[in-house]
Amino acid sequence: MLSIKKVTMLLGCLVLTCSIAFQASAAEKFKVITTFTIIADMAKNVAGDVAEVSSITKPGAEIHEYQPTPGDIKRA
Repeated sequence: MLSIKKVTMLLGCLVLTCSIAFQASAAEKFKVITTFTIIADMAKNVAGDVAEVSSITKPGAEIHEYQPTPGDIKRA
């Protein structure tokens, strides 16, 4: 049977490990890339400051005739 001291130390290590991992992931923003600007606006409203949102197309572009470029693929 584990002693109270061992259990306390194990729980303390677990808490420290989880808090360090949470702090590292909280500092990083994840990327969201959308196909057109309307969806980018929706994603920005949902994600807020947590994500970096961008759109492949520019405002006013004709989405039905858009051809993706190699640069678009690199960004994704």
